[in-house]
Amino acid sequence: MANPFISNGTCYIGPSVRADASFIPCGNDAYGHKTCCGINDVCLSSKACYNSAFGITYLLGCSDPEYKDSNCPKKGAFPGKLAPLDGSLASSAH
Repeated sequence: MANPFISNGTCYIGPSVRADASFIPCGNDAYGHKTCCGINDVCLSSKACYNSAFGITYLLGCSDPEYKDSNCPKKGAFPGKLAPLDGSLASSAH
């Protein structure tokens, strides 16, 4: 049986657009699609990620290759890219 607490799966930043290998699912995709963040970053419940080294919060993607799952963050004007989370995206991030 797969461990739900071990990251497993492929990350996408948009429909059929894979993220590079430095981004991983926030959990095991075997239990449903997950939000994705950088390897050393913190996964937040709001589908956002926090990078403590630079003090930034951002939206990246999810493990759904079609980018339709509810765990895929809505990135407003940044589809298919890493999106910095600021006041303009805060309302669409949840």
